[in-house]
Amino acid sequence: MSLLEQLRELSLSHVADIGGTKIKANNPRSICEANGNGCTGCMFFREAGASECDLRDACMAHKRPDKKSVIFKQFINPQKNKRL
Repeated sequence: MSLLEQLRELSLSHVADIGGTKIKANNPRSICEANGNGCTGCMFFREAGASECDLRDACMAHKRPDKKSVIFKQFINPQKNKRL
């Protein structure tokens, strides 16, 4: 399964280990908050936004099976980094 297919199948708020990196699908920020670019905050962010992103078919609602727009974040387990 390709990276694009794995990301497309990743449900909102779920974490997957893809290529040794834990990735979580999050709700995108609103367009107003993101200053016109809904890709802001995505780990695959490109300066020109979705027009230059090879993985844009994994995050746009009309291309995903769950019909929800998402951005991808690297997941860091807060419990693992907690001081003892």
